[in-house]
Amino acid sequence: MLVYAVLATMLFVAPPIAALAILGLMPTFVILFVDIAPEKSTRLSAMFAFNLAGVLPYMVQMWEQGPSFANLMRIVGDVMAWTVMLGAAGAGAAVLWVCPVLAAGIQQYLNSDRAYKLEKQREALIKEWGEGVSSARRAPKEQKPAASAQ
Repeated sequence: MLVYAVLATMLFVAPPIAALAILGLMPTFVILFVDIAPEKSTRLSAMFAFNLAGVLPYMVQMWEQGPSFANLMRIVGDVMAWTVMLGAAGAGAAVLWVCPVLAAGIQQYLNSDRAYKLEKQREALIKEWGEGVSSARRAPKEQKPAASAQ
């Protein structure tokens, strides 16, 4: 919500900088309007952070040189500026795609290691106490006889 307020204020104070922000943050706006996943807010925050990191240097440069439409056209026409802005957004998308896969792989490795250790402990218990330890059946509980009402 704060981002919308800042962007609306910039539209009145410095329209060329707001235009650059809108153009440069387009990958973030795509996620904002298209993503329907339950974890949308997390992905939107991550993409916004990466995307803003690519756009912010050009916004600062424009602010220092004076927010004019001539500076806006110079930055928009620069291929390197687009490479940086969209490259940062691409890095954010890559992180959003790679990190869950990497985390799942690490967790699977840790789980398999833990399962191996538990199996070794089970084998040691069976060796020490016998096969009866591994039986899933339990001895039935003795039932108390019902009290007769006299």
